[in-house]
Amino acid sequence: LPEAKQTSWQVFNLFVHAVNDLKKAEPSVTGVIGQSDNAGCYHSLDLIIRLGLVGASGEMLVKVLKWMYSEAQDGKDVPDRFIGTKKGHVEQWVKAGNDAATADQLCQALSQMSTLPGNHKTFVIQPTAAELESRLPFKGGKASNAKHFSLYHEIDFVYHPQTGAFMGLTVREQFQFGPSKFFPLESLLQMKKMEQLYGKGALHEKKIWVPPVTVFREAVH
Repeated sequence: LPEAKQTSWQVFNLFVHAVNDLKKAEPSVTGVIGQSDNAGCYHSLDLIIRLGLVGASGEMLVKVLKWMYSEAQDGKDVPDRFIGTKKGHVEQWVKAGNDAATADQLCQALSQMSTLPGNHKTFVIQPTAAELESRLPFKGGKASNAKHFSLYHEIDFVYHPQTGAFMGLTVREQFQFGPSKFFPLESLLQMKKMEQLYGKGALHEKKIWVPPVTVFREAVH
């Protein structure tokens, strides 16, 4: 993002764009799994609810099946290794007399990489207008009851087997260990004080979750 603003709203828009791009390039992909650290823009019930709804509505071409939160020594070392390699490349790029002060310049620097295994792609997208975010106030109402959501580190998305509607989340405090708990969508919306925000009709049928995205630059590396 040109403004380097990292909120759950902007993470959502970046993630949906990346997943849709992946599906177009690899039509055989039928589901995705997200993994992140515990920063507030990721460990956010706002983000998780919206991802479930956008997969059910079809605006995101592939459904999110699971999201895992981890820190160092707990699975986060894998993405950290990739980031460390990218950071070293950008440092060399700067030492060679180039700038990496903006999102566009950083994308250009990463486009010169050829050392990472697998396929990697960097996007620079236009930030979503604030008025579009306020139209979908997923921060919820006052006195939100979702603060305990940060306790959960393994999130499974549950969809209706016939209709594909987003049904809710199955959560665990530890990855593949300990008891699980299911939260239906209605309970999640009540936690965030959002149950009255979207009018009548099934939420999974509403095509309102993803605003238009303008891509300034993209790079494969």
